[in-house]
Amino acid sequence: MNGKSGYALVGFIPKATKEAFCQEALRLLAPLPKHLRRSITLDNGTEMNNYEVLEKRSGAAVYFAHPYHSWERGCNENFNGLLRQFFPKQMNFESITKKQVDLAANLLNTRPRKRHGYKSPAELLQPYMGVAF
Repeated sequence: MNGKSGYALVGFIPKATKEAFCQEALRLLAPLPKHLRRSITLDNGTEMNNYEVLEKRSGAAVYFAHPYHSWERGCNENFNGLLRQFFPKQMNFESITKKQVDLAANLLNTRPRKRHGYKSPAELLQPYMGVAF
């Protein structure tokens, strides 16, 4: 999640292992220019235990939020709330496909936001990318 633009990278991990998380995070970060990969703030899930590899291979500093301090990752928590429009808590997450996740991320990243003068997160991030994404 880019805090300034609200743009989110949303991955699909069928089984939440530290290896799967690291691999998916690196895949999502790879297209970003280095100046957009300065830091990553993670929660304390066991799937985040491979953070040293993520830090080394992505070139980004990895930080952890304190347990039960969701406000330390406020932008992320807000985006999770937006994702719940597509994937409510009572939904069986085992039935979710990568295609559904990608569609939800695309719809949210291209949705105009009042806080940005009705520009979308994708529009705000575009000038920093150097290429279309």
